[in-house]
Amino acid sequence: DVIYVMPGHAESVVGAAGIAQDIAGVQIIGLGTGRNKPVVTFTTAAGASWDITAANCLIENVVLVCNIDDQTAMLNVTAADVTVRKCEFSMGDATYDAECGILAGAGGDRLIIENCHLFSTSTTAITGGAISCGATDNTIIRDCVIFGYFATAGNIANTAAAANFNVIGCTLTNLTADGNNKNIVLHASTTGLIARNNLACIDSMSPAPITAAAGFVACNYSSSAAGVTASTL
Repeated sequence: DVIYVMPGHAESVVGAAGIAQDIAGVQIIGLGTGRNKPVVTFTTAAGASWDITAANCLIENVVLVCNIDDQTAMLNVTAADVTVRKCEFSMGDATYDAECGILAGAGGDRLIIENCHLFSTSTTAITGGAISCGATDNTIIRDCVIFGYFATAGNIANTAAAANFNVIGCTLTNLTADGNNKNIVLHASTTGLIARNNLACIDSMSPAPITAAAGFVACNYSSSAAGVTASTL
């Protein structure tokens, strides 16, 4: 089935799995552009979330907004062959913040996240990363823009050994002024490719803004401060 969500639609989620995408193959597609896109706002409980627990599902062109302090995760994915496309995640501001935008756990193989914008204007460092994946084999994260203040997990984190984990063509900014901060952090045993990404990571060149001990790293550009010419990684 395909569910089309109309322009201007607004919905509040107040608890865990407040939206439960639990039937295989369901596509949820938002209509509209700019702030006419459908908006899902998370309120009330830190555990409020949108959960995808069935395979072959898609969400596209929807805005997700954190309106809770220390929200655990906005979108939870625990099923295979899920696609998240052209979505916007407003992860925090001066009052509210999410500790993770997209959290993918065991079973989330062949996850595709593409053309998404995840951002936060809160100066409190986000601990879980904008995107955090566990043992999700054959993951593709491509053409995403991620902006905000992130802790040592970085903008994109991979927390358990995975095969063929790919981050391609993303623009990642981490404004946390800490010599330990990162843009991309992969598990020591994770394989895959980190390529053609544009990175900004304050005070980051030592250590480098990418950790991928078992993966390939090629053709990435990183700047460690405003006005500093990018170096190649």
